[in-house]
Amino acid sequence: MESSTEQVCVAHAPSLARRINLSDGRTCWTFAPCSSWHPASHALAVRALPGRGLGCVAIRAIAPGERILAEVPLVFWASRRGDKADDFAQLNALVEALDPEARESFFALADSFAGGRGKTAAGIWNTSSFVTQDYFASEGVNDGVHRAAVFRVCSRFNHACHPNCFVAWSGALGRQTVHAIRPIDAGTELTIAYVAGAEAGARASRRALLEHKYFFTCSCSTCMLEGMALERSDARHARLVEIHRQLEVEGCSARVVGLVEEQLRLMREEGVPLILGKAGWLLAVVQLAQAGEARGAATWAKVGASAARLSMGEDSSAYQTFAGLLAAG
Repeated sequence: MESSTEQVCVAHAPSLARRINLSDGRTCWTFAPCSSWHPASHALAVRALPGRGLGCVAIRAIAPGERILAEVPLVFWASRRGDKADDFAQLNALVEALDPEARESFFALADSFAGGRGKTAAGIWNTSSFVTQDYFASEGVNDGVHRAAVFRVCSRFNHACHPNCFVAWSGALGRQTVHAIRPIDAGTELTIAYVAGAEAGARASRRALLEHKYFFTCSCSTCMLEGMALERSDARHARLVEIHRQLEVEGCSARVVGLVEEQLRLMREEGVPLILGKAGWLLAVVQLAQAGEARGAATWAKVGASAARLSMGEDSSAYQTFAGLLAAG
């Protein structure tokens, strides 16, 4: 049985990630603490999952709001918007510059575009990369640069339309963070949403997006609903998309508060990560503050701060933005 070790950061502190090649051809990853890391923080393992390839699994109970992962990129790539989509020479050079262990980790990641041709750096990037933009921070938002990265562990998280985790880039930490957004029992797969928010929509729309980009048909518990349960779920998702479009048009009109109230109710009913409604909460805060309704503005700032704390942590720019608005009120 062969194995190798690589360094990652789990639950605020470094751990050793050990990939084990099993005799039956399967691969699993386990995590063991470094001497400076208390074992109580050990939260996940990367394991082979039936019909889902490799995925992340909780190895102990995880509470809502707990930071499961804070990981530095394996490969970070900043490219100018408008560059030809097929120009991956810079990415190939970045991958070639990796040390052998890191390069092996990169090519061990999923490539949905490989088919029978073998993996490529471009295919892995298009399958496994995350945008690394902190949209509540001012740095680099409108500089025309597209920043993204792949990760040893975070890029192993599988999709669910109603995930139990939320993934976000922390500009302050320079790390990709993953937080539990609901109670998670030991042995449960840890999931994130590959498509979410305004782009997601009803089941047919979500499945089409996932099939187009990742070449799989989603069979999560939400997509496997039937009958009236599916109709109600699809109706909520469709209405959420419509509300998002209305908020873009309404701006700070008097209708904003009613729309975000409906949005919040539907998101809670559907189990959608509440932080995805952050733009609406900000609009409500601005509109109510301008109308002199300080109490109402504080209510929506509190909603935003609570959602950001749960999904991104108190050191996130999103939480600090909403907390600042709440304090100012």
